[in-house]
Amino acid sequence: MGTGILLLVIGFIAIIAPEIVLLPLSQMLALDARTTVQLSGFVLTICAVFRAVLWVFRRRDAGTAFSRSGAVALGAMGAGVAAVADRGDLETRPIRARHEAAHAVVALAFGMTVHRVDILVRNNSGGQVHWSAPDSRHCEPVDGMWARIVIGLAGMVVEHVDGVHDTGPDDDIRNAMLYAMKIICVGSRPQTYPMGELTVEGILTAASKEAERILDRNAEIVERIQARLLEPDSRGLRGPDLVEFDVIPV
Repeated sequence: MGTGILLLVIGFIAIIAPEIVLLPLSQMLALDARTTVQLSGFVLTICAVFRAVLWVFRRRDAGTAFSRSGAVALGAMGAGVAAVADRGDLETRPIRARHEAAHAVVALAFGMTVHRVDILVRNNSGGQVHWSAPDSRHCEPVDGMWARIVIGLAGMVVEHVDGVHDTGPDDDIRNAMLYAMKIICVGSRPQTYPMGELTVEGILTAASKEAERILDRNAEIVERIQARLLEPDSRGLRGPDLVEFDVIPV
């Protein structure tokens, strides 16, 4: 686009101040004044067309990138999502549904607001849980970090309990490690982690055990959410759909 703008500027200069660009050229070619003005208009037109062509190609490339990535997330907000995201392989649906149900249950146990849970396939993701934290002005930052770690590890933990030894999505592990390191940097302990070493290994191990305890207390709800996600033509559960699940809080 920078090239197109440069050419357009040159075209404007040719019209507004022809003495800078075109007069020397017209003198060299022995052109009269009328021909010089016509040449100025021609140059401006060519520059404008060239810039427009560049703009179209840039927009087309941007649109292609959007359709491959951002459109998937936005498509999940409506029924048109079927064109860009589906529920994936039938064989893996029960595992993915249980994985996402575990995330949702632990998030609810920590008092988070869960906006959506689904098993729609997006790029490398086999499902997502969208949640947000309530007003955190009256709680310590490390408690929020701890909650994020436990919620993030819940999917992997429930799979391990079921005998499926998979790390789960890389983002879950990466984010858990990131927040563990943040807790270490802060140097303060979460209220529900009063003992143990402030190391990444110690925090992740304790968080996994905490997730397992929460899931064990709410095992029935995990199964119910999993079943709802596996219903024919289910596109996931939204916030109002989760009100019926009375999750035991932390």
